[in-house]
Amino acid sequence: MRIVVVEDGNKIRRGIIHLIEKLNPNYKVVGEAADGLDGLKIISELKPDLVIADIRMPELGGLEMLQGLKERELKHKTIILSAFSDFSFAQQAIGLGVSEYLLKPVTAEKMQKSLLAIERELLDERDRTQASRLFTVKHLFQDLILGKTEKIKELRQIINTDSNFEWLQPYILVGAYTGNKIYDNEELQQAFSQLLGANPDMQYLILDGQINGLTLMLVACKNGLGDIETLLSSEFLDAIHGRDFPNLV
Repeated sequence: MRIVVVEDGNKIRRGIIHLIEKLNPNYKVVGEAADGLDGLKIISELKPDLVIADIRMPELGGLEMLQGLKERELKHKTIILSAFSDFSFAQQAIGLGVSEYLLKPVTAEKMQKSLLAIERELLDERDRTQASRLFTVKHLFQDLILGKTEKIKELRQIINTDSNFEWLQPYILVGAYTGNKIYDNEELQQAFSQLLGANPDMQYLILDGQINGLTLMLVACKNGLGDIETLLSSEFLDAIHGRDFPNLV
């Protein structure tokens, strides 16, 4: 989980950062700011998963900063810190989508509880998004099987708009099972590059998102699909060509 801390008190800010990194090595404080104006800039650039901000700061307060982020349509979770138990502040915070409202001084127990709750929210949202996305991709593939080639453009937009994958060539849809470990897209790119990248006639495209350890990818070869099926080792990939998409070639 990537985090930005915005707090005008230097000792408090450093203490929060130290506490976060101590609680869980997977919590990465990627940026910090001493006021809302710098916070607005840093958060816009780094796009963290979580923002932890003081409600009262010079130049620009926490709530005003959050309003600015909302206007920029940036998505993130937020923990607001306040020295005041002010109901009106809490109401405004809720209206701006704040996940947690913590009163200072913040104990390690309260911070850990809030971080765990937000981490669960992020994982649940990610799973729902990936499941919905893969469901859409599956139906687009089925449309292509039925000859609806106009769906190619839509599929390219959903999967990877920057890809140079040649969609009109024969390809196989493959399921790569990675078990219980969750790999990020960069790790998968490196693994498949070692397997397929050495062949200049081979093209592959990894579909973002993993569901229950299964990552979908497209593999194409100028020399024909037989070379692909020979290359893909059963120890490394679980080829699903002929199951959900029996006519996909």
